[in-house]
Amino acid sequence: MSLVLFLICLGFLIFIHELGHYLVAKACNVAVYEFAVGFGPAVYQKTVGETKYTLRGIPLGGYVKMAGEDLFEIYEHEQNPDAPPDETAERQGDLVVEELVSYPRERWLVEKTYLQKLSIVAAGPIANILFSLVASILLVWSVGAPVYNDKAIVGSLVKDYPAEEAGIQVGDEVVSVAGVTVDTWSSMAKNIAAQEGASFEIILLRSLEDGKNERITLTIAGKYPDEERKVIDETMGTKPRYQIGIGPAQMSRRPVGILEGIVSGFEGIWFTTKITFIGLWKVLTTEISADNLGGPVMIISEGMKATEAGIAPVVDFCIFLSMSLALLNLMPIPVLDGGHITIFTIEKLRGKRMGFKTLLILHQIGFFLLLSLMVFATRNDILRLLAP
Repeated sequence: MSLVLFLICLGFLIFIHELGHYLVAKACNVAVYEFAVGFGPAVYQKTVGETKYTLRGIPLGGYVKMAGEDLFEIYEHEQNPDAPPDETAERQGDLVVEELVSYPRERWLVEKTYLQKLSIVAAGPIANILFSLVASILLVWSVGAPVYNDKAIVGSLVKDYPAEEAGIQVGDEVVSVAGVTVDTWSSMAKNIAAQEGASFEIILLRSLEDGKNERITLTIAGKYPDEERKVIDETMGTKPRYQIGIGPAQMSRRPVGILEGIVSGFEGIWFTTKITFIGLWKVLTTEISADNLGGPVMIISEGMKATEAGIAPVVDFCIFLSMSLALLNLMPIPVLDGGHITIFTIEKLRGKRMGFKTLLILHQIGFFLLLSLMVFATRNDILRLLAP
């Protein structure tokens, strides 16, 4: 059930992305052959006017097929401008569409103005960003802002960190760190960081089923944040410090006003954008190992976890995934939206279209880069699954 719900969420985000392209293309009077969600064989299709609307079997992508965007289509027409239309030409697998020449040139994407082409290509990522923003604001309005207890009570544990390995449990109250009595979360965190990774004694109070408290003494050592945690700390503007891997207890949520909800939504989107680009830059500069990259298996796994945790985590995951989809597509790699924007901009500055062979080479490079990235990320996923 969780996998089905995740695929529905992913399909919805793809639909939002392609809908952005489609609506702006129609507004600019570009002929659209097909609006498709998914790849592979068609599960459902219906033709309305000039456009075929298709739901395909593999929900891992989608496309809006427009007149005048296919390089081979344009090249063949320009080489043989008087060739008669081929009514049975196949495009996109089993889709039969009219030939490019069936539409006047003013309805071709390639013949549109620079701003029109830019708007059409950028509309997909912008639609995902707008969805993330609206969903983030609505989520804050719906569930409110978290109110954390300042007491040194363990509310969560980080996997593979010292606290979990030492046997600390959610609900434990920290009363002493390295011989220093602590009564607030901030004072506890400060004293743990002050040990700088050296072993120290930590004293906890644990509530038992009979209502009594058990006093527990453990020896533990802080761990310097892993690469992922360091990116988060840097994004938040905090200095990485030694941690044992515990989070504070969330006591309740408080309602937020309209303005606070809007501000919180924008802050969440900005944080996601920053952490994505900082993480990507650190991978490119080898500050972070590329082994941290996750592929489709990891995305599905995290999505299924979110669906099992409740509605709010599902919406939160969709917000993050939608932003990731937008930012990935805006990268200046040929075959991605950002690559098209870059090519259109170069053509605008040069005052003429790029040659067919140049565009073909750029698209082949872009396809190779994307395929390599996907293979590498999937390799990381497999290694994670096989890890003990």
